[in-house]
Amino acid sequence: MCRSPLPPGPEKVVEETTRRYVAVAQRVARGESTWSALSPAARREFDHAFTAMRTAAEQGFMMAQMNLAIFFESGTGVVQNYEEAARWYEKAADQGYVDAQFNLGLMFEQGRGVTKNPAIAARWFEMAAEQGDADAQNNLGSCFEHGRGVVQSDVEAARMWRKAADQGHAMAQCNLGIMFEDGRGVESSAEEAVRWYKMSADNGNAKAQIFLVFRYEAGNGVPQSNEKAVRYFTKAARRGHRHYCA
Repeated sequence: MCRSPLPPGPEKVVEETTRRYVAVAQRVARGESTWSALSPAARREFDHAFTAMRTAAEQGFMMAQMNLAIFFESGTGVVQNYEEAARWYEKAADQGYVDAQFNLGLMFEQGRGVTKNPAIAARWFEMAAEQGDADAQNNLGSCFEHGRGVVQSDVEAARMWRKAADQGHAMAQCNLGIMFEDGRGVESSAEEAVRWYKMSADNGNAKAQIFLVFRYEAGNGVPQSNEKAVRYFTKAARRGHRHYCA
């Protein structure tokens, strides 16, 4: 007895829709179209991918839910809709998707697509942080430092930043250096402050680079060196002072 072939599972659907999306993205990258005005061929390709992605998302496949949320948040191929983005992020976040948890935390922190709520933002950051997400750990550290949505605690802020810093998160390394410099949440230590500033600076954080400029100029916690001061200042200037601590 012959059987009809089974429909593809959600994993296959996402794989196929990703292939189609990449094909459209390549056309946009080549200048053959734009996301705001796709060519007819690109529009057909994207619409097919989007419809299949939504079907997989509605079936509960969290990767499809995540991708759908990104489409709506960025306005990639669709009308930008933060409410829809937050709705799909939440569906994926509820299933434990760490990137969705972090992104949903940002939505609640900034009030995009949802009512601004620091406590809910901190809760989603905490869920992602518990899964080891360094960005979430860094953001949760900032929540504790400023008492946003949680009880203010320098100790918890330093603890979260250390977790992220140990994973190489440049911003968290800079933030942890500040805590050691000020003696907040940790025992004051110029040596530890410099050590974390150097790690952050080597990872491209301009504010940490500027902190090192001041220290090398004055010989504060490090041997005085105008040469190193100039070197770190040059690095910071090249980055346009864009990478600051949170």
